Amino acid sequence: MRFCALWRPKAVVGAAILLCAVFFAVGYAFIPQVGVQEDEAQFVTGILPPLVGRRFVQIGGELYPLMIATYAGALKALAYLGIFSIWPPDTLSLRIPMLLAGTATVYLFFVFFRAAMGGLAALIATALLVFDPLFLTLTVLDSGIVTVQHLLMAAALPLFLRYHRTRRKALLAAACFLCGLALWDKTTFVWLIAGWGAGLAAVYWRELRTHLNLGRLLLALLCVLLGALPMVYYTLTERATAGQGMGGFAAPTKQKAIILMKTLDGSSPFGFLVRNPDLAALGTPQTGIERASVWLAGAVRHPWHHWLFWAALVSCLLIPFLRPGPERRIMLFSVAAFTTGWLVMLPFAMGGEGSHHVILLWPLPQMLVASAAVALGALIPRLRAVVAFGLAAPVVLSCALVANECYAQLVLFGPTDHWSDAVNPLAGWLRKARPADIYSLDWGIEGPLRCLGQGALPLRKDVADTLSQPIPPAGRRETIRAMLAPPGRLFVFYTDRSRHANTNLERLRTLGSEAGLREECVTQIRDRNLRSIYTVVRYADSETPGRCQ
Repeated sequence: MRFCALWRPKAVVGAAILLCAVFFAVGYAFIPQVGVQEDEAQFVTGILPPLVGRRFVQIGGELYPLMIATYAGALKALAYLGIFSIWPPDTLSLRIPMLLAGTATVYLFFVFFRAAMGGLAALIATALLVFDPLFLTLTVLDSGIVTVQHLLMAAALPLFLRYHRTRRKALLAAACFLCGLALWDKTTFVWLIAGWGAGLAAVYWRELRTHLNLGRLLLALLCVLLGALPMVYYTLTERATAGQGMGGFAAPTKQKAIILMKTLDGSSPFGFLVRNPDLAALGTPQTGIERASVWLAGAVRHPWHHWLFWAALVSCLLIPFLRPGPERRIMLFSVAAFTTGWLVMLPFAMGGEGSHHVILLWPLPQMLVASAAVALGALIPRLRAVVAFGLAAPVVLSCALVANECYAQLVLFGPTDHWSDAVNPLAGWLRKARPADIYSLDWGIEGPLRCLGQGALPLRKDVADTLSQPIPPAGRRETIRAMLAPPGRLFVFYTDRSRHANTNLERLRTLGSEAGLREECVTQIRDRNLRSIYTVVRYADSETPGRCQ
């Protein structure tokens, strides 16, 4: 077979589909290794009782959510309302739809890459995206609600590009409507609009200005507003609270630059998702895949950093020395869009403080590196594909090895407390115990329990208010006892207090001691490595034995 036959359209599409299959398979392998996390389950507050959200609408006697938080809409919640009606909430029903959405995102990005950069660069950029450990894990686990954001952007980009080439207004309307839906899903999408818009204005101004007439601008604005209509309605009717989204504004910190670096080099999951080996009990691989992953991790000496950061840095340095052409323009665009998007998120108090924010700027680094590889390959026209793949392959391999290291360490050491698989037996124990009230004293417990308990657990949201409310001197002891010690009232917190400072728990213990109550350990829930992750307590008279240690 001649080598050029590999670049026939069907072969390129087939390779992209294979990469999507790899993404799905690897993502599926991660699902059982990690427990449900609070941000991942945030949307269930709008569809599983007790309902909690910013705005609901009543239709036919049923409440449907419009806004989950001041900055997060109910698009995902409404989608899962249908999913959970046929597949009750559990880890798989929560994550398989997001894995499918992520797989579709990869293919839609490929479609955009191929239209914008050609088949060779498209395959390289897609491979870099598929094996990126942060994109993979944060998409499958949907931490910070990033999966739907990427899916809507990946669906809008080919439509925008097709509109530019055909001038069909229906394509512009559809793309802008998807952007509006993304804004409703989470207002952080404005960072992407700012970044990609700045990149287009800086590099493709001549092409962009041909579309800047009043009629098309009004159509675009109308369709964005239509997609974001629930968010617009909430903002207009709740102006006093709507401005509190994303934590307000604050001066950028050095930590945000560190997070950027750790996201670009792939080291972010270690200590954030994966438990620090120095603080973990060693587990045993149970399946052939787990054993193979652990062996490979040891064989390559446990890499925590891949080469995407360095490849992106070298690509930036190459820009002044490359001949003007399509690849160089895409590289300039990627740098401008990425830099602007990151700078726009920095002033927000929570903006850029986690990899789930920085990852929203993907696939711009992949576009930069892929375009640089193709541009260098073009220096030797007859070996263009060989050179491009040869330059990109080590970067792709390094990303895959770090993704494997992440998986292997989850197998051996397990996830951190906020991602612990112990949340599954905790939910099962509480369902069997049937308590009257459940108070979660730490962040990261209530959301997963609401989801895994399928809305049937008696979770109470007012624990902070209950513990902080003023207690009058008269009858103080009896009031405290009524707060803490009614039959069936349980309190749940993380066993390890070294990383979970908690004023609620301190206040609870102070009040219990004042009222002559004893903290009685009901149970401790362990993860698969037999670590105690959750402690469940109740308060009873001082003579009751069973103090938690």
